[in-house]
Amino acid sequence: MDNKNSIKPMVEASILTSIFIVLTLASTAMGLGFFGYYDFLVPVFFAIIYIRCGWKYSSLSVIISILITFFVLGNPMTPIMLIQGSIIGLFTGYILLEKSELGNEIILLSILSLLMMFVFDYLMRSFTNVSLISNFDEFSKEIYSFIDKISKVLIPEGVSKNSLQVLENYRQTIESKTIKQSFLFSFSLISFASGIIIYFLTMIVSKKIKLNFGVKKYKLNLISTLKKNIRFIYSTRKLFIIMIVYILFAELLKVFKVSFRVEYIENFIFSLEYLFTIFTFKDSMVIIENKMIAESGSVKQAKRYRILIIVLFFINIKIMYIAAVVSYLVNDWNGKYRDLFSRALDRNLEKQ
Repeated sequence: MDNKNSIKPMVEASILTSIFIVLTLASTAMGLGFFGYYDFLVPVFFAIIYIRCGWKYSSLSVIISILITFFVLGNPMTPIMLIQGSIIGLFTGYILLEKSELGNEIILLSILSLLMMFVFDYLMRSFTNVSLISNFDEFSKEIYSFIDKISKVLIPEGVSKNSLQVLENYRQTIESKTIKQSFLFSFSLISFASGIIIYFLTMIVSKKIKLNFGVKKYKLNLISTLKKNIRFIYSTRKLFIIMIVYILFAELLKVFKVSFRVEYIENFIFSLEYLFTIFTFKDSMVIIENKMIAESGSVKQAKRYRILIIVLFFINIKIMYIAAVVSYLVNDWNGKYRDLFSRALDRNLEKQ
């Protein structure tokens, strides 16, 4: 009986691996690899293999897939992208089979997605000498130097003060690292979106093909009740506090102008800060609005609060963020409402 139980997942893993290799070679040949295949379909595919066949055979599937694509294509970049996607996929399968808070799972998946983006960029620089992160810094310095030279040339030519002021403002923007911060924030947004898309796409596919989640099958009910329950998805209080502490730590590094020898470490630290900022802001807003709706029985008060936050956004983004987080901490410091809404989510999913 044990042999039969071990042979079945092995055969299924072999079939799925063969299908995956064919799809990968076909998508690479047609130039479809960068249109969401490596970013979303690869992680979802390996998450399905993990859920269906277990850790041992899914890991073996990853190794075989990478080796075959490398020897067939002879291109190191494709296997690197497969490694990135497969690690995210295996982790997605793992957390879906664990009993934990759905919000925590999405956050952890987004952190891994961000880390893989930096690892991929580093490996790409090692093989091709092309790096999005490193080249961005060099490009910013070149633009700054170029504007400085243009300004010196145009001043003797009698160019209008308004034109020179525009150049000076642009140069100061680059020097103030605003563009660099926006660049790193975009990394956080991408990893935030990737974590959510991969997580829910995996559950959608799992539900369609009726995968067995065992005692965790209640998670699949989220797909059919997402509109009703999405406002109850957020992190645990412990993880929320950890993210807040990390954000304060990163801000102190900026205040004291701490420098790092390794550029990738610095960029990852601040990208992770921005990612945590997104999640803590979202959690603060959702819980406060849920509390207002629960206490008043109406959405009017929650809408007024949201309008206030939008007004603060146009005044100052930092003030908006601080106001949202402080408002949450004051109203739910002990995590009473967070736990209450978390239990409501569990009940809603288990009823389906």
